[in-house]
Parts: sequence; C-alpha cells; structure tokens
Amino acid sequence: MSSLTLISQFHEGVACVNDGPGDLELPVNMLEAFYHGNWLPGRCWFINQKGQIAISPRKPEEADDFSESLAAVKVDAKWGFIDHSGVMAIAPQFEQVRQFNGGLARVMSHGKWGYIDRRGRQVIEPRFDGAISFSEGLAAVSLKNRIGFINTKGNLVVKPQFEYAGAFSEGVAFVMDESKKFMGYIDKSGSVALRIEFDKTQIGLPTVSEGDLLLDFPLDRSLTTQPEKFGTLAYIARSSGITDIHSFSEGVAVFKKGNLYGYIDHFGKAVIEPKFDFAYPFSNGRAAVIKSGRFGYIDRSGNLVVDAVFQCASRFSEGLAPAKLNDKWGYINSKGAFTISPKFERTYPFSEGFGRVGGPTV
Repeated sequence: MSSLTLISQFHEGVACVNDGPGDLELPVNMLEAFYHGNWLPGRCWFINQKGQIAISPRKPEEADDFSESLAAVKVDAKWGFIDHSGVMAIAPQFEQVRQFNGGLARVMSHGKWGYIDRRGRQVIEPRFDGAISFSEGLAAVSLKNRIGFINTKGNLVVKPQFEYAGAFSEGVAFVMDESKKFMGYIDKSGSVALRIEFDKTQIGLPTVSEGDLLLDFPLDRSLTTQPEKFGTLAYIARSSGITDIHSFSEGVAVFKKGNLYGYIDHFGKAVIEPKFDFAYPFSNGRAAVIKSGRFGYIDRSGNLVVDAVFQCASRFSEGLAPAKLNDKWGYINSKGAFTISPKFERTYPFSEGFGRVGGPTV
C-alpha cells in the first residue's frame, strides 16, 4: 500500500483512509459531498485503531464513513454499501448516496432522490428534486421548486411551500419564504411554532481573518430551492462551523439582533442577550463565540468560561475542543487550557478516543 494522504475520523471502530492527492482542491459544488461525512476520493481502505487494515473493499473509487454498520462505496461509477467484513451488502446501483440515519439512507436514481432501508429495499421511491436525511421522523424534500416534509412512509405531512427549510431539532424546524416575508419555526404538523421578524440577514457570517473553516459538522441539515438566495450563504455559514443553521441545540437557538448574536428559547425569549460578534450552537454545555475577532466559549448562562483569545476554535467532543493559537492547532479542555499543545496545521474533534490532525508535529 502506498503512502496514505487522507484519513477520516473513527466511526464504529474504523477510519477510512486512501492514497489520493494530499493537497486536494474541490470546486464548491463538490464540497458538500466531500464534507457530508468523510467522503474520500481515491483507492480506499478502512483501518482499525491499531493502524492495521481491517477492511479492504473491492476496488472502491470513493468511500464514506460507517454509519449503522454500513459504509457507502463507489465502484465503477455507481454507489453501494459494504458491511464491516468488506462484503457488498447493497450492490452499487445509485448515482449518489448519503449515510444511513435511523435505518434509512438517501439515494439518487435517474436524477431523483428517494430512500432505501438497510437491506437495500426501496422504501420511498425516488421522486424528489432534493431531500435531506430524516431527523425526528421527518425529512425536508423539494417538489416543483417548493419544500415540504415527509414522514418515513414517504407521505407529505407538511405540504411544499417554503424556499428554505432546516432539519427538525427538538420538535421544531426553521423555515423561510422570502416571497411571503415569512421566517420562523414550525412544528411537526406544519403549524407556526414561533414567528421571527423577517430579516434575511439573520443567517450571517463570522469574520475570521485567517479564513479557517470549522469542518466538524454534519451537513445534510438544510435544503433550499433558491440557491442564489440561500444556498451559497447557507453553505458558507455551515462550513464556518454552524452545525444546524437556526436549529435548536440543547434548548436554545442562535439569533441575531442588529449586528450582534445571542440565544433564544423555544418561546422566542432571549435567554442570552445578543452581545457577541458571532455565536455557534451549544455542544456539551459550551458554545463557541466570537468577540473582537477572537474565539472563546460561554456556558448556558452566557458567561465567558474560556476567554476569547483563540484565532479559531471548534466544538467540544469527548471533553476536548480543537483550538488555534499562534497559527497552530491543538486541543483545549473545558477550562481553556491546552492539553495537547498547538503544533498542528489542523485538528478535528475527537471521535472514539482519537482526534484527526494534519501537518507536522514538531
């Protein structure tokens, strides 16, 4: 095996590695696929936590991480799924696929999106122009340039009517329709749970001079029929670290008032007043915020528990968070102290006891 140049995070005990180009440059329209999970181009293998090859699929051209005991692989220009023994559990037959979530995977056939189960059976026929993964039993789908929501049987439970929609989180989903000047949250019946004063600048972007991207997020969390209005902005916002745009996380959601960001509860009440240059969703009781161009962390009361001194930072996972100081990345604990000194070109959140890093270690 030649020198490995790309490696994903560990999932279900293995990590996907390959011998593709080390300095990979992707056009914007490929970035979502690449960062959806840890999609890797080139000849792929899966290694165990000892660094040994555990799974060697048959000539995969590309591969994604394991999810629910299956991993997507591309063979002869078609996508299928392998199991942990490397056996093709679902034959390559799809134009595009996404990871399994709740027993279903989103697949594209003849240019339309549908869903299959873990046996490869078509549960929801491919008929949608766009779709995202299920969350809390519902998934946003687009038909005839409008977005609605379906249940796991494929029935429309919220009729297509929006230009932009996020995944359900904590019982509500963020939706937007500029033509109707509507923005807010709906419940699972499609009723308005919380209306927000319409302002398309609510989806904002942080200013980080170093240009870092916090690629630690699950994509596939929002859908738009108007990419010229929302798509690029939503993508950039997500690639800047927002895991769920306008979605609730740990009981609160980020909101913007004027030029500052804070957090609201499910009733629309500001529980943390807008006082930050930018704010990110909570994870493990901490949220990254930007003040005066530097990253720090707040607690649920909105108090800075880690001073805003970092050039860039990411979410906490397994007790540690990637942080950048003096142009190098390391890992900090919940008190803001480096437990792994900053010496890497890039670090990613820990997964199953391992943190993916890039660049020199000295």
